[in-house]
Amino acid sequence: MAQRGSACQAKRSDGPTPGWQWLGCWSIVRPMDAMSLLALVEDARRALTGALVRGVFPAGSSGLWMELVTTQGIESVLVSADETLPRIVRGTDRPPREKTLTPLVGLARRVLPAARLDAIDQRGLERVVTLEFGTLVAPASGAAASGRYRLWAELFGSRPNLILVDASSETILEAVRHGPATGARTLDIGRPYAPPAAAPRSDARLLGSREAIQAALTPHLAAGAGAVSALRQAFVGLTDRWACEVAARASDETAASLAAALAALLREIESGPWEPVVILD
Repeated sequence: MAQRGSACQAKRSDGPTPGWQWLGCWSIVRPMDAMSLLALVEDARRALTGALVRGVFPAGSSGLWMELVTTQGIESVLVSADETLPRIVRGTDRPPREKTLTPLVGLARRVLPAARLDAIDQRGLERVVTLEFGTLVAPASGAAASGRYRLWAELFGSRPNLILVDASSETILEAVRHGPATGARTLDIGRPYAPPAAAPRSDARLLGSREAIQAALTPHLAAGAGAVSALRQAFVGLTDRWACEVAARASDETAASLAAALAALLREIESGPWEPVVILD
């Protein structure tokens, strides 16, 4: 996916992925980046928050697809921890039927139907997304009591994962992949869920203000880095393409101008609708 035009536009187009994974809807294709993910998450948040879960179905061996009822009609969302294509996609058709259900999908089918999707959030500019559900009625027989559930989607690295937790206690109920994760984290059922460690670089989205972004960027420019390099060094979640985009939008290469351009770009993506265009030259 190409972003809005600049001198740093990519000169190639990523083709569709095979089969049901590409249906003309927004998806994430490699290389996945946090800014594109933010656009997808914000699009889904605006359209799907408050929807009721009508059904849960498997999407391959490491994902799930949910049919949702919104005030505007029937919607859907697919969340997958596929190792080759981790992604969240709004508006896909239902995937092909699977002969067996994964433990995660089996549990989700018991506790999530008739639940309300209360929130979809991305942690700063990292590739970690949460979907929070509140059950309005008692779930199916044999399931846990009604309450709140949170689906953590870790859409990065060599072991992407989906983890369903009890939102009141953060206790892990089920996951696509169990056992040790990165660092000292464990993802065993019944253990408290610990999110991935935050990146060592600053997160421009969490910093919030233009002044804070400028303060984080200034030392890198003062050390002699160019605009694109300074942006990459200072902030998590900025690929070369996005750093080029920010530099192209800035009026000059001072910390104040670059910070203003980055803050404005984040606001544009968050407020939506995000409408990227492809420029061929």
